[in-house]
Amino acid sequence: MRRFITTLTLGLVFGLVVPLVAHAAVIPDVPVSPVRTPRASVTPFTALLPAPDEAAFFSPPSPLPGRPGDVIWARLSTTPALDVYGTFSGITAESPAPNIPGSWPSRKAEVWHVMYHTTNRAGESRAAMAKIIVDRARSAGSKLIVSMHGWTGLGDNCGVFGNTLLSGALAQAASLLTYVADGYSVVIPDGPGVGVPGRTTTMISADGTRAILDAAYAGLLFVGGTPEVMVHGHSLGGLMVYGVGGEATTYAPELRIRGIVALAPAGMSGPGSALFDPNRVNTSSSSIDVSNGIAHLMQLEAAYGSKAIPLAKYLTPRGMALAKKFDTMCNSDMQSASSLFKYRDVMKVDISVPDPGSISKASATPTVMVISTEDASVDPLYQYQTYVKMCAAGQPTYWMEYPGNHGSVTSNALGDTTVFKPWWKSVAAGNQPAGACAPVAPMVSRYFRYTAPYVANALGVALPAKSTVALAATGSCRVVKGMLEPGMSGTCELSVTVSLGKKQISSSAFSLRVREI
Repeated sequence: MRRFITTLTLGLVFGLVVPLVAHAAVIPDVPVSPVRTPRASVTPFTALLPAPDEAAFFSPPSPLPGRPGDVIWARLSTTPALDVYGTFSGITAESPAPNIPGSWPSRKAEVWHVMYHTTNRAGESRAAMAKIIVDRARSAGSKLIVSMHGWTGLGDNCGVFGNTLLSGALAQAASLLTYVADGYSVVIPDGPGVGVPGRTTTMISADGTRAILDAAYAGLLFVGGTPEVMVHGHSLGGLMVYGVGGEATTYAPELRIRGIVALAPAGMSGPGSALFDPNRVNTSSSSIDVSNGIAHLMQLEAAYGSKAIPLAKYLTPRGMALAKKFDTMCNSDMQSASSLFKYRDVMKVDISVPDPGSISKASATPTVMVISTEDASVDPLYQYQTYVKMCAAGQPTYWMEYPGNHGSVTSNALGDTTVFKPWWKSVAAGNQPAGACAPVAPMVSRYFRYTAPYVANALGVALPAKSTVALAATGSCRVVKGMLEPGMSGTCELSVTVSLGKKQISSSAFSLRVREI
């Protein structure tokens, strides 16, 4: 397996990223404060709350019992292999997944279905769902993995208990079985509001981060021991895990977050993110931009209220019609419904929104970003900007690249025993491997068309109001009609010039890599 770890350097000192958009949503400032009593250790359950029947299992009681991290009820799965692999390729315990490392653990492994107690950024109680894989042969005091899957949609059946998970999420779950065989227990949670009544707010970073931390407690209630945790996420889940280390310092200070793994993470930059960039043109699937943009607005409305985020102010009639359908749809259906529209067909105006992957508090937790060289969903330029932002905040961050698309990169990384697993074992043991925040040259891909404002935003170049940006490139890239077009492979030198009227106000230079194809 090839691994790409680059050491090329940049010719730029990054400035502050400013919004590229003209209309800002007014988001109320909601204070966030700790809501739990620390627990030095966790004693495993001797008895669980009886689980209701199937019809009521996904309907939370009101008020929610206990405190954040408590299990509301749980049931032991009678089909554990199906629970982990889903219906992907008709996999059973006796017939493991093709092209996915690992098989059902030989030891006594159980899968539990769990509803647990968490909170949103305002401290309000929320119910969340999870599947927990426990190896009873090594359960006492075993180490724990919390693995957050990617974006699955707004419908109540779109999470870990539905059959609509993307192949990448299934590969992620299946690949983790090798870690169960190594003695880990694994919690696979949904984002807040997925699988239970009410709209999810998974794209709101604080909500997702707290759900991950509380899922760790839920898992520890099955295995006991000292709270030592590895956190792991794919795609949107990869974006959600960034803030875990910092948030844990106040929300769950007794948890020892040993390491954070972000696989093919959704990128972030400035006030918005790669999930919500009106300047992006995806040559593979423009419907991703439409569906993610609307879904993001809908979750902002759920989190902050319709007065702060009035959908009709930002969405066209077509956009509003799609929003009405989306509440019951999973991701693939949302993209299908959006396939005939472009971003400008559904958005009245561009808006500035809070960064869904905001790193409010940096931590000393080692964090690895695993980048897919053939990712047609998340642009490596945005992932690079996230890397720069995390390192600037003081978080020790590592950059690894693997061949594969947005989904398959998961199994490629988790199955790598020469680079990835040694890094994992090192940080799980409490070490800080060498190589954090090494210089990295960003990567461009043929899967994207790079407009000048998009490139500037993704690379962190400041664009004051009413400014214009121009690009020039040499090497394996060229600029055609103001757009950067990558060549087949190699490197290119890029200059970004920002002007106000006829006056040039800044000029930045970058060394870029063009992904191998």
